[in-house]
Amino acid sequence: SDCASATALASGTVGTLLEATFTFDASTSTAAGGYARLCYSFLGEEAQLYTDVRAFVYAVDEGQDLELIEGTTASFGLSGYGLAEGDAAFFVPSTGGDIACEDEDPSASPTGLVDISGGGLFVANSTLVSQDLELCYRFGSEPFAHFPAAKLHVYGLTQPTEAVFFVAGVPEDLTFAGPGVNSNDRAKWVRAEDLCTAGSAGHGGARP
Repeated sequence: SDCASATALASGTVGTLLEATFTFDASTSTAAGGYARLCYSFLGEEAQLYTDVRAFVYAVDEGQDLELIEGTTASFGLSGYGLAEGDAAFFVPSTGGDIACEDEDPSASPTGLVDISGGGLFVANSTLVSQDLELCYRFGSEPFAHFPAAKLHVYGLTQPTEAVFFVAGVPEDLTFAGPGVNSNDRAKWVRAEDLCTAGSAGHGGARP
C-alpha cells in the first residue's frame, strides 16, 4: 500500500464511531487535484488508501500586507485557496486575534464585515484609526479562522492632530508622527476651500 506511513488514531473502540481531529499546516493547493486522500489503518492491519474520500484544505496565503490610509476606502486583492463568493471576512486587532475570531462577532471588529467579490476585499469603513489588524476569514459555512499573517495596516497621523500656528516669513519646523510615516512622504497646506489637488497655500518646503 502507498499508505505505509499512516499514523494510528489515538483511541477508539472496535465497532463504534470514532472522532478524530486533524489540523493542517497548509492548504492542499499544490497537491495533484488540489486535495488530499484518506489513508485508514484498522488496528493491526495495513493502511488502506480510500481514493474517493478527499479533503480540500482551504487557506488564505501568508505574507499579505494590505495598506489603508485612515479616512479612506479601498479594494484589495486577496490570494489563497478556496476563496469564493459567499465567504465572509473581518479584521481584528493583533492582540487577542484568535479569541476575537472564535467569538465570530464582526460587529465588534473595527472594520465590521468586509465585502468580498471576485476574490478581493473592499474595506468601506472610513472611520478606522491608525492600527495593525489581522484577518478573520470564513470559507462558506465553516467557522471563522484567524490568519495572523494576512494583515491590514491602517496608516494615519497621531501628530499633529489640532491647529498649529505659523508666522509669515519665519521658517517653522513641524513634527509628523504616526504609523506608516516615512521620509518618502510629502505634505503641504491648502486653503480651507480647496482640496489636496490644489496648489499649496503660499508656502515652500512641501517635503517633511
